[in-house]
Order: sequence, then structure tokens, then C-alpha cells
Amino acid sequence: MDRIAELTEQIKARAEDARRIAEKAEKDGWTAEDTQAVKSYLEQVETLKADRDRQKEGDSFARQLAELGASLPGEGTAASTAGRPARQARGATLGAAFVGSDEYTAFRSQWPGGRIPDRTRVNMAPVNLATITGKSDPPPDPEPGVGGEGGLISITGTPGAQGLVPPDWQGLVDTLGRYDVHLRQLISRRTTTSDLIEYVRQLTRVNAADWVPEATDLDPASFPSGETGIKPMGGFDLEVVTAPVDTVAEWIPITKRAAMDAGQLRGLIDDELRGDIADAEERAFLYGGGDNGQIEGLDQTSGVQEQDFDTDLFTTTRKAKSKVIYGGFAQPTAFLLNVEDDEAIDLERDGQGRFFGNGPFSVGPNTLWGLPRIASPYVEEGTAWLGDWQRAVVWDRQQAAISVSDSHADFFIRNLLAVLGEQREAFGVIRPAAFVKIATAS
Repeated sequence: MDRIAELTEQIKARAEDARRIAEKAEKDGWTAEDTQAVKSYLEQVETLKADRDRQKEGDSFARQLAELGASLPGEGTAASTAGRPARQARGATLGAAFVGSDEYTAFRSQWPGGRIPDRTRVNMAPVNLATITGKSDPPPDPEPGVGGEGGLISITGTPGAQGLVPPDWQGLVDTLGRYDVHLRQLISRRTTTSDLIEYVRQLTRVNAADWVPEATDLDPASFPSGETGIKPMGGFDLEVVTAPVDTVAEWIPITKRAAMDAGQLRGLIDDELRGDIADAEERAFLYGGGDNGQIEGLDQTSGVQEQDFDTDLFTTTRKAKSKVIYGGFAQPTAFLLNVEDDEAIDLERDGQGRFFGNGPFSVGPNTLWGLPRIASPYVEEGTAWLGDWQRAVVWDRQQAAISVSDSHADFFIRNLLAVLGEQREAFGVIRPAAFVKIATAS
């Protein structure tokens, strides 16, 4: 069977497969598998038709050449020359040898006009070339282990022909990774349009409420010496606290060409800047803004309770829970633990070697004394935190924003850009006693 007849049979077979599925689907209803199968068969039919048309066109060219007294290279087919080195004049270049080969001549003859029709599959018989050694220099002796005739074509600095093959860019960028941040999700979040926040904390309370008997001494002359019927007086002390809005920022230089030609690079920089800002924010909420920042972190806030280590980690954390409830008049919402302490809790066992918690093969909530426990690498080793996290507030003046400018130093004349990430906010603990700093080791 010739090639055209073979392709025709394949077209009929694929069309019949598609028709059979369609008839069944018309009776039983179309499914996703049915539509996908029919679509695949129809695509195969179109491809086979293009192959058949190309074969017919090639046969027509062969007949025309025969009528003109010409013949195809070799013995009528390009395949007959496969595996045989192409004729190469002494001193010819690699490109000249390729263009002058019988295989390339046969390949070009398929499209006399020089234009390859759309949706046409293009194949060419391989061209077997001898090693190009220069203009008229004799071929060098093969290196040991390299091989004999023909040798290897290689590019300096790359093995084989890697330098001539374009890389398959997958668009995958695996960054270094980041720690998860949690505090912004735990605490209260509000907004402000000012540069200074003021709020009031209650420092002390005098609770003198008591039952009052009815007055028995009604003589005004005895007041205030009379004791009966006088109601007790309570009181409390307040303080006004100010929390300044502070700025956390970072910038990265980038060339204009990189910013324009690599869209992924711009997005990567934006994400990295936002990640760095979130990292600085998490640290500031716990331990303050450092030497340059004005944010007063939880560890710097006056009035936060402390729990010393007592017996073991479980006893210590349970006592801290009581302090939040009875000393801070609040309900704790979560433990914030150092990663190593969180690991120690998971690995704790009883006297028979059984895990206190879920163990390595169980799935369940990470809790401690009925409260969620969150592992955070931002928590300093040897400490943990417990509190009613809603009693801490972040006021957003400007959430994380990315801006780009060449107005920095000589960036304009050097085609450089400064990509800036910036965020402005204030932070405050409105009830310090609702938090406990826990010592996790003696």
C-alpha cells in the first residue's frame, strides 16, 4: 500500500471512531470524556489530511521533474542518501556543506516557491556532515576515547551542541522561601488618617462596691460623723497613650531593560519587597522597631505579665493561662511559641513511651490547654507568648505599596530604576495585662 492510500485509510478509521462515539452520545447524553475523545479524533483527521495533501503535492513535483528529464537526488528519494556523508569541498564551512547537501536540495524541492503553507508539517532527512576543520588544514588526530572519523562538533564552554540549542524556559522561579507571619491575622486591624494615635489605658481600679444599709441617723447636724447609709466610693486611674505612625520601607535597584523585558522579574521584586516588609512588621509587633523605629512592641510594653518556668512546659503554660484570665480579665486566644518549644510539645511522651499528643501518624488541631498553638521562628528562643490578641491593635495609615522611579542619584542617565516598597502604620497594646510573656526553660 502506498503512502497516500495508507493515510486515507487512517483518516477513515479516525472519522469512524469519532462517528461511533457521537452516535452513542446522542442516545445516552454527552459527557466530558465523549467531547474530549471526539475532539481528539477530529484533530487527528485534520493532521492526517494535511500529511496526505503534502504527500500528493510531493508526488506531483516528482512527476514534473521526471517529465523534464530530471530525477530526485540519489535514487528518487531523499531517504536513500540518509547515513551517507554529504559531499563537502575541501575547506568548506559547515553551513556551505549543509546547503549543498542532497538532503537539503530535496527538502527545498517540496516548495518551489519558497513558501511553506500554513499548518504544514515539515520534516527533513538528517544530513551527515564530516567535521569542519578549517580552510585547508588537515583533520587533527582524534583524541583518545573521542572516536574516529567524523569526530565531535562542540561549542567552547558547553558540552555537545548545547550552545546551539535554545533552552526550554519553563517560567518556574523557586525563591528561597519565607517564614509564615501570624500576628496581623491575630490582632485587631484598624485604619487611621493621622500620624499619631491616642488611646486610654486603665492602670488601676478601686472596687469598693458593697451592700449599704438604710440610714438610721437622720439628724443633719451629725453629718458627716454619722456612719449609717453612706455609700462607698470606688475609683480608677487612667493614662493617655500615644502611638506614632511609623514607616517601614525597602528598595531594590533594577535596570530598565530588565524591568521591561522580564515581566516576571518585576513581579518577583514586588513580592520580595512585600515579604521583607511583612517580616520587619512581625518582628516589630513582638520586639519593637529597633534603633530606627518608633513602634513599641509587645515585649517593650509596660504592664505585660510574666510567667517564670515552673516544673515543666505544660505546668508553666497552664499557669500563664490563669494569669491572662484572672490577672488580665481577658480570655486568651492562642499560644505563640518558638519553633523548638512547639517541637518539644509534639515529642513529649509518658512513662511508657506514648506520645501525649496526636503522635506522628494522627491528624488533629495543634492545641495546648484547649487553645491553638502557633509555631513562629520570630519568637525568641526560651520564651513564648499567650494573650487575648485582640487587645493589640495595628492602625494602617498606608498599606504595603510598590512604586518605581528613576529619580535617584544618577539612575536617570544610567537607565536604572529604584523599586520601592513602603508601609506606614502604628501599633499599640490597649490592655497589657491581657498578655503573658512565658519562660519556657529554667
